[in-house]
Amino acid sequence: MHTARDLVGLSELTAVYILWFDDWYDGPRSGLARYQDREFWFAAVELAADDDWRGPRRHILHVIDEDEAAAEWREHRSFVAEVGGACLHEPRCPERPLATVEEMRRWYERHPPESGPDYLSRPAVGWFGDESCSDDP
Repeated sequence: MHTARDLVGLSELTAVYILWFDDWYDGPRSGLARYQDREFWFAAVELAADDDWRGPRRHILHVIDEDEAAAEWREHRSFVAEVGGACLHEPRCPERPLATVEEMRRWYERHPPESGPDYLSRPAVGWFGDESCSDDP
């Protein structure tokens, strides 16, 4: 997750489309987004130490390559197929009932969140807020 100082020097972007998220706390915190016909990783910005996430969100877009995007899509589709959850994109993932606590535990044992790539250290192309999101993929 980012802090407010990570926004310094970055431009606000518009027409960013969130494809899906892999972390959620009262709203998306990270995941894959499309901007200018390309896929990027996004990560939330904690605007203050006591940020309760009730206000508008800010996210920073990070460059990832096509192979990394494809790997993230595979991970996302695996999660939805085995655990369930929301797909925000088209074509939609096959839907299933939400997994049991035990099924979720097994999935996370095989896919620990801390084992994924660290995209936050990648070049940032700008930031967007909730109000900057597009409904058009």
